[in-house]
Amino acid sequence: MSKGREKLQPWLEKKLDSGTVQGVEWINKNVGTFQILWKRNTATRSNEDDFQIFKDWAKHTGRYAEGETTKYPYWKSLFRNALNKQSNIEEKKEEYSNKNNNCPYRVFQIKDYKPYMQPQGCFQDMNVNNNDMSSYSVPTLLTEFNDVVEEEEEEMEISLLEPPPENHLTSFTVTVKVGSQTECREGNFTSCVIKTGCYMDGSLTSDNILRLQLDSLSRHPRGKKLIDGLSRGIKIYIDNEMNIIAERSCQCRVFYISQMENQESKNLERNKPEKIFDFRIFTELLNGKLHELTKFVPQCDIFMSVGQRCYQDLNSENGILLSITVTSHLAEEYLKQHNLKAHNSIQMSEPDSVDRKCSEIIKIKEEFLST
Repeated sequence: MSKGREKLQPWLEKKLDSGTVQGVEWINKNVGTFQILWKRNTATRSNEDDFQIFKDWAKHTGRYAEGETTKYPYWKSLFRNALNKQSNIEEKKEEYSNKNNNCPYRVFQIKDYKPYMQPQGCFQDMNVNNNDMSSYSVPTLLTEFNDVVEEEEEEMEISLLEPPPENHLTSFTVTVKVGSQTECREGNFTSCVIKTGCYMDGSLTSDNILRLQLDSLSRHPRGKKLIDGLSRGIKIYIDNEMNIIAERSCQCRVFYISQMENQESKNLERNKPEKIFDFRIFTELLNGKLHELTKFVPQCDIFMSVGQRCYQDLNSENGILLSITVTSHLAEEYLKQHNLKAHNSIQMSEPDSVDRKCSEIIKIKEEFLST
C-alpha cells in the first residue's frame, strides 16, 4: 500500500460520520456497531448508489479512475478483502438485517471503539454561537490532534492487474474425465446441471444441462451402477461473491478436494448447497504466495470424484472412474497475470534418464498392442 494513503478504518469512520453514502450508517456509535448495504449486483431495483462505498474504496486505493467501466463485483471484492484484514473490525453475522429481501445489510463492530469526545478546556471560537454548533468543525479522530502519528504496519494487498472482461468475471469451465480420458469440456457456465440419462425431478434447475453419455464407462464392470447413480445430477453455480457452489441430488456420493494444501477429500452432502470454491480464500492464499509467505500456489479449480473417494491408488482396478474438474475463470486469470502455475495435487520430480527410457518402453508396448 502506498505511503500516505489513509487506512481503511479511519477512512470508513469518516464515511459513517458524514452520512453521505447510501446504506452506510452507524447502528450504535457508542459501541462501534454499523451496517453496510450489501446488495447483489444482480438484485432487482438496485442502482449505482447501492454500490457507492465499494466504488469509493476502489477510487481511494487507485483501483478505479473516473470514466472506467463499471465493475461492481470487482470493487466489492476489493472492499471485502480489505475489511477482512482488519483485526479490529468484526462482522456480526447473527445481526444481519433484512437478510431475505432485496436490501440486505451486513453488520460490523469496531472492537473497543470510543467515540471522539472534545477534550475539556478546549478553546472555542468566540464568534461561534454556543447554541448553534452546526458550523463548528471539530476533528473526528484523535490522530488529528497528533503532530506525529506512529506508522502502522502496512497492509498486504495483492497487486492485481486489470480485471478480465466482464463476461469472464462470473463463469467457469467443467471438464469431465473417464479415467484419464477427457469425455467432455464445456466452458463459460454461470450455472449448470451435470447428469446422465433423461431423468429430472425438478429439484435442480438450470438453463444449461450438461448431459453425459459416458459410453466408454458403460463397458466397465462398475460403470453402469455409477451412470445410473448420477441420473439425478449435480448442480454447479457461481454466486455474486465469485464463490462456486455445488448441490448434489444424485444418489452417487461426490467427493472433492478443498483449496487448502494437503487436505483430505470432503463428502458433498445430498440436497445441501456447499461452497466448493471460496474466492476469498483463493485471494488470501495468492496474497501469501506473492509476498513469499508460502510456496503453495492456490488452485483455480476444484477436483471432484463421483462415487469414489478422491485420489485412491491410480491403477486399473482402484483408479478414479469418473471425475469432474470445475475451473474458475477469474482465479485462473489472476494466476496467469502473476505467471503462476496452478497447484497440482499429484506432485512429481523431473524425469531422469531411467524415467525417460521407461516411458519409451511403455509407448512402444502400447503401440504394439494397438496394432
